[in-house]
Amino acid sequence: MRILGIDPGTRITGYAIIDIERDSEYLSILEIGECELVNLDTMPKKIMRFYKFFKNLIRIKQVDVLAIETPFMGRNAKTFLKLGCLKGILYLLGYDCTIFEFSPPEVKKIIGGKGNMSKEELAEKMLEYIPEVEGKSTDVTDALAVALSAAVTLKTN
Repeated sequence: MRILGIDPGTRITGYAIIDIERDSEYLSILEIGECELVNLDTMPKKIMRFYKFFKNLIRIKQVDVLAIETPFMGRNAKTFLKLGCLKGILYLLGYDCTIFEFSPPEVKKIIGGKGNMSKEELAEKMLEYIPEVEGKSTDVTDALAVALSAAVTLKTN
């Protein structure tokens, strides 16, 4: 089963693709990286790049499961609404995939055992499990943690 974990962002979106075998503990990281939107000046341009990037990734990598970190409603409602647009695109692109959503505290609880750890603490935890993430941004480590959260959820259900 192939899982695409995504940490949506209006500047940088982290992603991670992992393969798991249902009846074993085998897991492999297929790809980790970022979709950069920071150098685009309008939201429509960002949305188009995001759409094309993830459309190709889902199709080419033959993704079975989308795992999305849900936007957190902080102080900026505009950012929250923009992240909602990106989430809607992922739902459209993943129409024939199984889709999971995890809040940041849920991911931290599943991966690190406590829901109140910082992004940096989660990145350190990911480095303990998977040395290949050394030097990667917290957007990428968050996306990997989201993908792993889906894997854990699938294994326990």
